[in-house]
Formats: sequence, structure tokens, C-alpha cells
Amino acid sequence: MSTISESLVRSCLYNWLGYGKLNSHVWIVGVEEGVLEINSGKQTLESSLSIRSTFPLAMDFREVWEDRFGIRPIKGSSPWNFSARFLLELKNRPATDADVSSFVQNELGRVNSDHFLCEFLPLPKPGRLNMTGYERVWTNHQSYWEEVSGPRIRLIEKTLLEYPEVKLLITYDWHFSSRVLELFPSEQLQQWKDGKFNLYRINLNEKRNIILLSTPFWGQGQMSKADVPIAVKYIQEYLSVLES
Repeated sequence: MSTISESLVRSCLYNWLGYGKLNSHVWIVGVEEGVLEINSGKQTLESSLSIRSTFPLAMDFREVWEDRFGIRPIKGSSPWNFSARFLLELKNRPATDADVSSFVQNELGRVNSDHFLCEFLPLPKPGRLNMTGYERVWTNHQSYWEEVSGPRIRLIEKTLLEYPEVKLLITYDWHFSSRVLELFPSEQLQQWKDGKFNLYRINLNEKRNIILLSTPFWGQGQMSKADVPIAVKYIQEYLSVLES
């Protein structure tokens, strides 16, 4: 991937948060997007960023991947598949592999949905430490993180406070959960599997609490399908108390 102009990169940093409906009951928060559209040959890094620079805060998942990036059909990555599995379990719907695949194809991240898929960091990258293509802007991932993570978490905070229907955050990014716990008063509600899964009550302000679930990464064998219904059981138990 060739190095991209600084102005194009910076036009993508704070305009977009993710896919779906912002004022939804549940947000699922990931780290950052990979480079599927680039590896597939459908886009270059430059064309991907040019498209992304036009995004508002919330986009429709299918519109982006099928219509704008040209990926047909959409095959779920581990984060997308686990997002679908969590959402199905939260709705008490069947969550077989076929159900998950259908959900990714037809329901995941749609603007008329009841959920939102948020990315903590805004740029497509081959890996957390890999800054290929962005060398004109940052010399390493630490400098990228130091500049961008603060404004991104403040943008997420502002958006959460603007949308009262958000009751639940689910994240597999410990950087994000750590920032949330630093930013807001919290109480740990439940911990299991040797501290790999943690459930918190987060006090957004004096009138509003939400639930945060922090899990292992949804890939590389760190998370299993069987973990999802267990986590959802705890979520539903504490959400019922929160909403009573």
C-alpha cells in the first residue's frame, strides 16, 4: 500500500463512528477495521479512505460493504460473527452458524436496526501495530494512538450522552474498556473465567447508568461460541435490575 496524503488521512479521523442506529439499546465496540476491501482487490487504501471521508457518524453496514466497497457477498469476520451471535442471543433468537451468517448478511449494522457497531479507532489497518500507508502522518502506532484515542473517546462520550436509549456496551477491546473506566465512575458487577470477562455498571451522569461488558478479543481462539450465552445471561440479569 502506498503512503497516503496527510489531508486525506485526517479527513477520516472524527467524522465516523460505525454502523447501525446510534440511539439503540446496545452498542458493540471494536478496536478498528481491517483492510478487507483492500485485500480483496476491490479498493486501494486511497480509494477506501476517500470513501470513508464522506461518512457521517453512522453508516449502513450493507451500503458501505456491498454498494460502496463492492464486497458481495459479505462474509462475516470473527468480530462481525460474534457481534451477530451476541445480538441474536440478546433477542432470545436461535444463534446457529446459519442464523449468524444470515444475520450478518441481512440485519447487522443496518441504519433501521436496534443496535450500533462502533469502532474505537477510525482507520483501516492490517493490524494494531501496523501503520503501513500512514507514515506521512505518524512514525509509529504509539504516536497515532496518543493523538487520536483521546478525541475519539470524547466523541464517543458526547454521542452516548446525546442518545438516551443506549443501555449496554459490549467490547472486546481492553483499551476502550480501560478508557471508559477511567472516564466514568463504575462498579464491577460480575467477573468470570479468571477475570477474562468483566461486567460493570457505568455512571454516565447523575441520572444515567449503563452496563459495560468487557470480553477477550473475538478472534485468534480467545473467545468461544459457548461464552456468548453465558455472558448474555449475566447481561440480562443486571439489565433487568438497572431498568426496574
